[in-house]
This record gives sequence, C-alpha cells and structure tokens, in this order.
Amino acid sequence: MADPDPRAELKQVQASLTGEAPLAGYVLRGAERYFRDQAVDLVKAAARAAGQELCLHDGRSLDFDAAALNDDLMGSGLFASARCVVLINPEDPLKKVVGKDSGTTTAIKSFLKGGRGTLVLSAKSLRADAVVVKAIKAAGGLVAGFRPLFDSPAAWDRNQDLRATELVGWLTQRAKQLGVPLSIDRAVLLASSRGNDLGALSSALAEIEAGANDEDLCAAGEATLSPFKVADSVLKGAPSGPAELEQLFRTGMRKDKDGTSERSPEALVAIVTGTLRNKVRQGLSARSALDAGLGPKEALAVAGFGGPPAVREVFGGLVEARNVKVWQRMLGDLVALERRSRSSAPVDVSDLTRVALRWQPRRPTRPTRPTSGGARR
Repeated sequence: MADPDPRAELKQVQASLTGEAPLAGYVLRGAERYFRDQAVDLVKAAARAAGQELCLHDGRSLDFDAAALNDDLMGSGLFASARCVVLINPEDPLKKVVGKDSGTTTAIKSFLKGGRGTLVLSAKSLRADAVVVKAIKAAGGLVAGFRPLFDSPAAWDRNQDLRATELVGWLTQRAKQLGVPLSIDRAVLLASSRGNDLGALSSALAEIEAGANDEDLCAAGEATLSPFKVADSVLKGAPSGPAELEQLFRTGMRKDKDGTSERSPEALVAIVTGTLRNKVRQGLSARSALDAGLGPKEALAVAGFGGPPAVREVFGGLVEARNVKVWQRMLGDLVALERRSRSSAPVDVSDLTRVALRWQPRRPTRPTRPTSGGARR
C-alpha cells in the first residue's frame, strides 16, 4: 500500500481541530517539512484559541535546553490550565540512555498520562514503534505522515507526462488559490527549475504575484538534483533521464552539511553508477524470483529491496515490466562502464546519457498505410 498523500494527511490534522481543544498529542513525521510546518501552525493556532500556553522547543537548536523542555512537560501552566508543548526535531532528546528511556521520553509519558494539554512532535523520521508514538496513540492522539510529493510519473505511465505529477498538480492548485496566472506547462518548467522544494516554489509564486515574469523565474538558477533521484529516473527509462543527468553534472550535487555542491564528475559518476548497479542487481534477482513462481512481494523480499510501500510499488512495476534478458542487458551496460572507468578512458556524462537512452522503452511504431496500388490479389 502506497504512503498516503500528504495533502490528505494535512486535512486530517485540520479535521481533528474542530473541537474545543486540540487532541492530546500529534506526531507529524516525514521528509516534507513544508506540510509538517503547516500542520504545526494549525495545532498552535487551535491551542491558542483554546487558551493553552505555548511552549516551543527545537531539539537541534544551539539554544535547546532539555531541562527546560522537561520542566514544561512535567509542570503546570503559569497563565493557563493547559499547555501546548511543541518539540521540533525530537530525535536526539528521545534517544535511549544506556538502554533506558531518556528523561524527555519519561516526561512525555507523564505529560500525556496527566492530561496536561497537547504535545506536538515534528520529525523527519520517527519510528512507528517508538515509545512516545505509542503513548500518543494510546492517549487518543494523531499520527500523520508527510512524504514529499511525487515529482516524476509512475513507472507504468506510458506517456511519462510530467504535467500529471503530484508536484505540478500542487503547484497549479496553489497558484489558483493565490490568483496567480500559471499555465500547466509553465508549472512544469518552474518545478524543473526550482526542484521539489515547496518552500522555494511558494516563494516563486509570491514573486509572480508581486509582478515578476514567470518566464524569468523558470529560467533563473537551475536547482541542484539528487543523484539518487536522477538514478531513479534513468532506471525507470523516463524521458527526462538524459536531461536530468546533464543538469546534475552541470549544477552538481548539494551537500547537506554545508550547502555547497559536489561538482566532481568522477564522484558523480561513482554515485550514479553505484546506485544503478545495486538496483539493477535487485531487479534481476526479483525478476528471476518472479519467474520461479514467487509472488511480487516475496520476490522483492528475496532481492533485498525495502523502502516505503510507494517506492516498493514503483520498483515492483519495473520488475514486472522487464524480463530477465532486459535486466541482464542493463547490468551488462553498467559492468562495461565500470571496466572502462578503471582504464585510461574516463567515464563521463555522455556515457551515462547513452545508457539512459538505451534503457528507455521503445515506442510502438504506427503501421504504415499500403501504397495506392494496394496489395496484389
């Protein structure tokens, strides 16, 4: 089962705030911070309306004070009967200490048991079986997941139409809400230029609303791409694969630690080919398992392919769409590249582009009409 649409998850959070006060707890998790931040703002507004005292903490801030957080969780409100304690980036404060619950975890359980108000945890990643997640669910709280919007067509989409992606759909809908004139084709260009960054795309819409030319915004500064995302496009045989490779090698890969870009062709080639090699081997293994009589889920498990349900669903579609000979040919292409990289002739973006073109599905040719003379009878 695919991960739910984050927009639907946000509506679920909003629907939970129609009572006199917010729920006892909210776990807002997922890689799409834009939606998580919106959900946090919704709960905070409801908490204020209910007269709760707001206590805000960030587990990764230089000013983070674990003792102050635990005091807010264990104590009573100074100016209100209830508190709304918001903890962003809670991963470190929740880590176990010598195999035992951290002080923050203990304080959270006490907060929930005592019914002292509302707790909000906003995290990029938080396990469903974590102690605090279970405690929030047991207290009647809500767990919502916010994955990134899909910015590429599904593997089984023959047309591979970028206009039908979730990201472009969100962008056009957001533009309509703001009263910003933006055609769907311009939305595709803007999304390609800014990348899957909802904050940056929202800023671009604000600039257009203020009078900026959408053509200039589409052409301004290309976004850096993730080599893993580019490798996925190449693996799918997406028409955008060659262009994404060119952009990756032109703009580089963004480094999370310092925000700079890795532009070394050798490093980018190694990352892309390494990612493709691992996934092609898994694809070959899974396809062989399918041919041996295993079901789709069992075949992926045998191949060692994990990840979220949506990712497994897409990869499973690729496995079923290609036979063993195709997967073997793809693996042969990568082995040839690796052999060449160890020789005197370096591998560059043009070599990867040729591979990407080879892996694209062949379009069916239209039958030709008979000549005016027709066939002999």
